[in-house]
Amino acid sequence: EELKKGYADHLPLLMAGLRFVDRKDGRGERLQAIKDAADEATKLVSTTDLALHFGTDYDKEDPIACKEHKEMEEKKKCLVEALARKARAVSEMNEEPSDGFG
Repeated sequence: EELKKGYADHLPLLMAGLRFVDRKDGRGERLQAIKDAADEATKLVSTTDLALHFGTDYDKEDPIACKEHKEMEEKKKCLVEALARKARAVSEMNEEPSDGFG
């Protein structure tokens, strides 16, 4: 929690926290925490910036453009992972207990 407060805008740290909360053992008891952690991570990624970046070509020979492209790829990867983990948690929250026949 202390790290999270000090580095609330550090996406790799939030993703590490999300992966920790979304581990297998006892996962069903932490579904809301998984959803909340995913929400925190997705807030840091501007989908508008991603759309603008990936909607245009970049100069593959320009080192600055290549560095920006690599950073955007990483942000996109984090966004996709966070949304997938959130979707899985939300779907499990909404599941009704089943007896296996339905």
